[in-house]
Amino acid sequence: MLTQLEITRTKRENRPKHSLTYRLASRKTLHERSLASLAGVLGFAYIAALSSQLAHLGLFGLYKGLFSVYTLLLAGAYFGFGAFLVGLRNARVQVNPRRSPTVFHDLLSIASDVRSWALVSFYVITISSLHILILVPSTTLTRNYNELVVFINEKGIEQVNERYILTRTFSIFMGLAFGMYHLLLQKDWVSFPDVQLNTIKFVYTNYWNRVIRQAAWFSSRMTAAFWIGYNILLSRFLVNIAMRLASEDILYHAPQYGPRWYSIGLATRLFLTSFSLAVFLESVHLLCDHFLVQKMNVTATSVDPNACIITGLKVDRSSSSSETFLTYHAFQELSHFAAHQPARRTDLFSDTACVPSTWSQLSSRCIAVLDEAAGRINLASSTVPATVAADGTQTLNSSVRRRLAPGQGGAFESNIFRPTKHDHFFDSLKGPSTEELLAKSRMEADKTLSEKDAAKRPNVAASRDRLEIVAFRWMNKTIRDLVLRHPEIQKQLKKIPSPHVLHATDDLHLVMWSFQSLARLVMASYKEDRYGVVQKDIPRILESMLGLLVTLEAFTWAEGRTVTYEGNSYPAPVNARKLVITQSRSLCKALKTSIYQIVITFQDQLADLTLATAHADRLRRFIEFHD
Repeated sequence: MLTQLEITRTKRENRPKHSLTYRLASRKTLHERSLASLAGVLGFAYIAALSSQLAHLGLFGLYKGLFSVYTLLLAGAYFGFGAFLVGLRNARVQVNPRRSPTVFHDLLSIASDVRSWALVSFYVITISSLHILILVPSTTLTRNYNELVVFINEKGIEQVNERYILTRTFSIFMGLAFGMYHLLLQKDWVSFPDVQLNTIKFVYTNYWNRVIRQAAWFSSRMTAAFWIGYNILLSRFLVNIAMRLASEDILYHAPQYGPRWYSIGLATRLFLTSFSLAVFLESVHLLCDHFLVQKMNVTATSVDPNACIITGLKVDRSSSSSETFLTYHAFQELSHFAAHQPARRTDLFSDTACVPSTWSQLSSRCIAVLDEAAGRINLASSTVPATVAADGTQTLNSSVRRRLAPGQGGAFESNIFRPTKHDHFFDSLKGPSTEELLAKSRMEADKTLSEKDAAKRPNVAASRDRLEIVAFRWMNKTIRDLVLRHPEIQKQLKKIPSPHVLHATDDLHLVMWSFQSLARLVMASYKEDRYGVVQKDIPRILESMLGLLVTLEAFTWAEGRTVTYEGNSYPAPVNARKLVITQSRSLCKALKTSIYQIVITFQDQLADLTLATAHADRLRRFIEFHD
C-alpha cells in the first residue's frame, strides 16, 4: 500500500509539464537560476548605466565614464531595481492571471486586482527615481534638479524650474505606462520550465526582437505622446499652479533651444533616457523568462493555452468580480476555439500524457455546469404547483381551520383569506413558518413549567415566548385585516413567483457555452480525434444534455401554465417570470440544436451506446427526427 508521501510524489510527477500552479524546482536548481539571473542583471545594469550617459558625454566620450563614480552609482541603482524584480518573479508574484478577449476586460481585470496596483506602483516609484538619477549630469551633479524654486540673482526674483516639473512628470508617466504595458502585453502566466543551458544563444536570438525593438517602440511612442500632451495640456497648467504656490516667474527648461515646440534637444534627451531604462527593464524580463519563468499566454503561440482555460473554468466565481470575469472569459474562449480553431482542437484530443487528460478535465467541468443548472431548475420546478384553479371559482368550505395540531401548540384561527394557491404565502418562504417556530418554543416553555423544580426558579423564557406569540398573533390579524380591506394587495401577492423560479436560469451564458462547446468538440472529434479520447465520453455527455433538456421542458411547461398575460403592461414580478420562461425556451432550442449536431455526426454509431431508459427513449426521438 502506498504511503501518503508516495501518493503525493506520484501526483506531482503526473501533473502537466506546464501547469499553472507554480512548480518550484529543487533548491539547487532554483539557486543556480537566481545566481545566473542576478549575474545577467548586473551586466545589463552596468551597460544601461553607461549608455544612459550618451546625452551628456557623447558617443566618443563614453570611455570617460567607464569607471566614474556616477556610473557606478547609477549601475548600483539599476542592479538594485533588477534584483528586486527578479525577487518578485522568484517569489512567484502573479498579476493579471489571464489574457482576456479585449483590452477593456484586461483593464478591468487589472483594476480589480490589488497585486496589479502594487506592481504598477512599484514601477512608478522605482522608474521615477531611476529616471531622475539618469537625467542628473555627471558634471553638475544635482544642480537645478533637486529644487522646484530657483533663485536667480540677475533678476532678483524666485522662478519655477520647469525642467524639474518636466522630468518629474515624465518619470511618473513612464513608470505608469511601462507598468500597464507590462501587465497588458506580458501577462505573467508562469511556471518553472526545465533548466536551459544555452543562455547565450537564447539571449542572442531573442534580444533584438524582444528587447531592442520593444524598448524603441515603447520609448518613441511614449515620448511623443508625452511631449505633445505636455506642450498642449500640462505645461501651462502645471507651471501656473507652481507659480501660484511658489513663485512669481518661470524658468524655461531649455531656453537655448528656443520655444517649447522646437525643443527637439530636450525631447531627444528624454527619449534616450527612457529608451535606456526600457532596454534595461526588457533585458531583466528576458533573463527572468529564461531562468525563472515561462510565459503562458492564451494565444496560438503560447506554451499550453488549454491549461490556462481549464484553470479559468475551475475558478469559483462567488468570491470576487475579477474571478467572475475570469470564468466567463474562459468559457467564452472555449466556445470560440471549439468552433474556429482546428489546431487547438487537435492538440486537445492528442493530449493523453496528462492524468487526468485535458479533455477529461474540460468535459467534466462543462458537465458539472450542466448538472448544476439541472439541479437549480429541478428545485424551481418543485415550487411550481401541479394544478392551478381559476380565481372566483373556489368557495370557502369553512370559516375556521386548524393550522397546527393541538399537541404541537396550534390554535383555531379565522380563515379570512380566500383559499388560493398563495394561501400560505408568508409561511412558504425559506425555512419553517414563524408560527411553527413560536409553537415549538411554547411547547418547550410548557415542558419547563411542568418540571419538578420549575417553581423554584423564575421562568423568563416562558414569559418571553408567550409575549412573542401574542405579538405575532396581533401582527397576523392586523395584516390579514389590511389585506381584507384592500384586495389589490392579495392580487399582487399572487403574482410574486418563488425565488427559486427567478434563479432557475442563472448563469445562462455559461450553460449555453458549455453544451455548445461540448457539441462542437464532439462533432470535430469525428475527424480529428485519432485516439478515440472523446468517443468514449459521448454517452456521459448525451445523458447530461438529455437530462437538462427533460428538466427544462418540464419546468417550462409547468411554469408557463401559471402565468396569464392580459394587456400590454405587466408588473415587475410578471416581467421577471416572463424573462425566465423566455430564457428557458431559448435554452431548450439551443440544447436541442446541440444534441442534433451530435446525433447527425454519430448517427451510425449511436446504436451501440448504453443509456438510461428514459434518456434512450428520448434520444431515439432525436435519431428519428421526431423531436
